[in-house]
Amino acid sequence: MACKGAARSNASAQTGPPKADFEDAMKSMMQGGSSRQGGSASDKKSRIRYALSEAICAHNRKLLSEAHCLALMRDERKGNLLLRFKAVLPDLTIVSGSLGLQALEGSAESIATATAQIMQHFCQPWKCPPRGSAKAEGVVDEDLLHRLKHRVSIIVTDAASAELLASDLHRGVRRAADQTQTLDIAMPNIKIVGRDCAHATSRLLKRPFSKSPTLNSLMQEWIHGSDSFCQKVWHSPLLSKWWAKAIGHGAEELGIDGGCTSLSAAKHRFATFLNPLSRLCKNLQTVFDVCGRVQAMRGEEASWAGKLCRNFSGFKAALLALCADAASICSDFTRYSDREDMDLATLNLHAQGFSDRGRALFVEGQALTLPTYTRELMERSDPITIIVDGFAKEVKEWLCVAEDVLKQEFPSWHLLACFDVFHLSEHGQKTDVKRSLEKLGKAFRVSDAGLKEQYQKLLPIALSMHKQGGLPNRDAWKEAYARTRPRNASQGKYYAPDLFEVLAAYMAWTSSSSGVEQQFSKVKRSPVELSSSAADTDRRMAIVMGEGSKSDACRAAIVEAAQNVYCDLLRSGVARTRQCKRFDAGTHRAGRQGSHAQWNRDRKQALDEAVSQCSTPLRRPRQELPESLEKERDFQKEKERKRKAEAFNDGLLLEDEATDDVLLLKGAGEAIPGFNRTRVKCFTARDFIRWLVGSCLNRQASARIHKS
Repeated sequence: MACKGAARSNASAQTGPPKADFEDAMKSMMQGGSSRQGGSASDKKSRIRYALSEAICAHNRKLLSEAHCLALMRDERKGNLLLRFKAVLPDLTIVSGSLGLQALEGSAESIATATAQIMQHFCQPWKCPPRGSAKAEGVVDEDLLHRLKHRVSIIVTDAASAELLASDLHRGVRRAADQTQTLDIAMPNIKIVGRDCAHATSRLLKRPFSKSPTLNSLMQEWIHGSDSFCQKVWHSPLLSKWWAKAIGHGAEELGIDGGCTSLSAAKHRFATFLNPLSRLCKNLQTVFDVCGRVQAMRGEEASWAGKLCRNFSGFKAALLALCADAASICSDFTRYSDREDMDLATLNLHAQGFSDRGRALFVEGQALTLPTYTRELMERSDPITIIVDGFAKEVKEWLCVAEDVLKQEFPSWHLLACFDVFHLSEHGQKTDVKRSLEKLGKAFRVSDAGLKEQYQKLLPIALSMHKQGGLPNRDAWKEAYARTRPRNASQGKYYAPDLFEVLAAYMAWTSSSSGVEQQFSKVKRSPVELSSSAADTDRRMAIVMGEGSKSDACRAAIVEAAQNVYCDLLRSGVARTRQCKRFDAGTHRAGRQGSHAQWNRDRKQALDEAVSQCSTPLRRPRQELPESLEKERDFQKEKERKRKAEAFNDGLLLEDEATDDVLLLKGAGEAIPGFNRTRVKCFTARDFIRWLVGSCLNRQASARIHKS
């Protein structure tokens, strides 16, 4: 038995808690779950979560120490800065993850400092160990920190002024306002500061719409104005219920799917109004059915619905459909850009595709012939012959402005546009390859002639991988480089050091910070930890969330490493495990006499027995209470009468339930001038007495004034 116990202890020291506990904790952390889910928090749960995050940090530190190129994506939301990375290893393998989360104030200097602090904390092993740990807090790996800062070649943010100024601080092109800070924030090898292209695509729709008086008025009236139809329905549970019911009834008659009832305009992200515009156009008759029910009500809502119906016309109907078509092509561009792993080689292709689609719909007039929202609306209504001259004028003007915005947001001269040379499709139009390679060679400080020569050597191989193997652009170039990579000094035919520098940037760089925004939606999701978790807990949860794209094999390796980290945290070096059940498991044991737990069990048992023997009297006698408690009782009774009178006015009481005090309260309310039945809850019998006394005093005062 002793040998078995020793063997079991050694196994526990190596494995720690069961693997299932780590897998469940990892799954919970990736979904933003709290450590208090499924019960109260414990030291075991804290150690498991800490071990998982530390194992991931150690894994990522090892990878980033070998990285050749590093891209950072960051965003700030509600006083927190989240930083993600995307790196390329020497074999062109792409790795990504999260560096951490840091609280900040929101200024440019604060953003730059928080970025440097996140990187510093990432390079510090055993940061803030849990209580009772055998490990002490480690020191910062200065060599790794220095390497990371010098490997960063791009920072991707949104277009906020503070973000752009903070990026200039990292690049050294702007001096900090606080010259006394000691933290090194310099990243000297940053080539460009990338702006999130997903936000840029939203400005293709939002900016021109806001500048057009007709379109802006239409959008304010129907989509995003405070008194618009979509906002009224979206923020009113009653109207939302009517809207969903009306759509379901209409779908049954037409034999179509009526499940799409949401009118959310997504104003907080990308402002793509395709959702409400498309559902208005597809359910235009339902709009007026709901407005008809609203007009039957009293008050401001009825006048609003009547005004909305009176101001509607065929011109607005057709214009709404054309706006929906415009929003649809913008949404296609946004969906392509809303991915952290977007392919920069196809950025120009999608930008050109947006312009081509707009011209085909609105300039060539194919919005009436193609399957569009405009065509569907026209087929359901009376024919309108002035659509081209009368209605398309507005969207043509929008397209002109949108193309100008497109040129400003996605300029052809930008460095990111030069990566079009790595697009392997035979149908896509490339930019001038020679000029693009020259610009890339200049940016990455490599030989132009060497870059062009090496590009021409590997291009046929990459094309073959793309065409025959069906590989996407990045995978095809990676496979081509791997096959031609020299194994020894004699195999130098395809030696491509200049091309490798540019390929590494092409693999690592992105023009989207959507991965940060999508991770923000999970961070701090649990309401239990919204205000009580420590800063390091938030940082570690963000790090674990960043591993969502890892493969199953990589996660299994992380769990195994986390078990070892868990054992290192213990002072004894031996982790308790429940992999083997005790021989007396399930055996009932008597409680220890004199303990609080045993006393509590005895108390509950005695109380249950006493309650079972009691009989409730039919009528309880009145008990004398102190004055303060009597006032509280009167307050509760008054509150009960008020709610009952409210139910009576709503027609929710039977005739025998309407007692005299309820009828008195109802009649007293009707006796007051300007009384509103819908606000009976604000009126009580005591209020009626006060009103009577006040009115008498006012009459006496007015009589004295009249006599004088």
